Amino acid sequence: MQRNPIFQTPSVRALLFRLLSTFAIVAVIGAAWMTLELLKPVPQEKPRKVKKLKVFIQPVKAKTTHLTVSAQGIAEPKSEIQLRSEVEGKAVYVSPAFVAGGQFSAGDLLVKLDPQDYELIAIQRRARVTQTKEALQRVRAESENAIEELTLLNRTEASDLAKKLPQLARAEADVASAEAALKQAEINLARTEIRAPFNGMVRKESVAPGQFINRAFVLATIFSVSETEIRLPLRGEQLSQLALPLNYFASPEQSKFTVALSADVAGERGQWTGKIVRTEGVMDKSTRTVYAVVHVDTPYATDNGRMPLVAGMYVNAQIKGRAIKDAVTLPRKAIRTDSKVWLVDKNETLQIEDVTVVSRDHQNAVVTGLSGKNRVITSALVMAVEGLPVRAIDPSKSQSETEDASPLVPKLNVPSSKTSATKQGPSPKKAAKGKIGGGA
Repeated sequence: MQRNPIFQTPSVRALLFRLLSTFAIVAVIGAAWMTLELLKPVPQEKPRKVKKLKVFIQPVKAKTTHLTVSAQGIAEPKSEIQLRSEVEGKAVYVSPAFVAGGQFSAGDLLVKLDPQDYELIAIQRRARVTQTKEALQRVRAESENAIEELTLLNRTEASDLAKKLPQLARAEADVASAEAALKQAEINLARTEIRAPFNGMVRKESVAPGQFINRAFVLATIFSVSETEIRLPLRGEQLSQLALPLNYFASPEQSKFTVALSADVAGERGQWTGKIVRTEGVMDKSTRTVYAVVHVDTPYATDNGRMPLVAGMYVNAQIKGRAIKDAVTLPRKAIRTDSKVWLVDKNETLQIEDVTVVSRDHQNAVVTGLSGKNRVITSALVMAVEGLPVRAIDPSKSQSETEDASPLVPKLNVPSSKTSATKQGPSPKKAAKGKIGGGA
């Protein structure tokens, strides 16, 4: 048998040698890989560690809680009048306190009109009284004499005219008329002195010394500083929280509704205490609210450094309402959609509970439906699922954990400009200078 001459050539023989060498190498590598796969250790399965979500919590405990109703109103004086003159004349005296903002006490002389005309009238009326009394005495004596004469003449059926009784009645009427005229003159004379009807303050005045004042002229607008009233608009649910009747009326001493008032003025906080004395008994058509009137005694008193409750001041009111058993006070942000709250149970997992919101304001809410002690989540979560593992952090106990507890916003380590420049190396200008220096 003859060999094929093609396989006898050197090029073909070299090619066959390369192919056989490649196959050998591949076989060795495959055998080695299979050997390593068979001999490698089997890894032990480790339990997956679930990362707990950090949340802020507020420990709460159900207890009897008094509801508090918040409202706002404007302080206004209970008594405010226009002071008018009852007689006419020229103003000869005006009190220095009779200016806008001036204060006075009851009975203080505020304005005095020229009394001369009224003094003269009083003198004339006094003289008239003296004349009529003298005439009355004369007529009475004549009547007595006439009656005696008629009795001596045994004229028992004589007429009244014969007894001069009509003349006597007229004289008595003249005396009464003269005395009334004198009294009117004395009243007008007293009215030339215009005095303060109460302890008060001037809101606006319109009189000056030398000015002629007509009858019923408005001298000023004044108001009392002894009492102040504040109208507070209350919604129907607030009336229910207070158990306040729509037609409530009581004196300040008998009222059972205490109101804490406060206002911030010029960086200072003023505080006062008042009583609800009545409701106006009419519902506002536009706001559907009923106004409750708060009474405050001596609002302008400044004893013990207290700020005066001046007229026109806008105040905040806190009214103590009825008591709710087994209630919890929570931050308003802890109340979720559909009146639900998120709790952390003993297994450190999130639980969702339904509650009943009894009252709420801008900051807090009073709810029922939570019994015993609970840990309420106050953090905002993207998604809340029952059974979610969480790590409860009480901000009032651990300041370090509070600083580290931000479940939604991760910390970003932003290097400072100096650190970044150091890590990035020298600036192009400094590198260029170094190269130049090195070349030198």
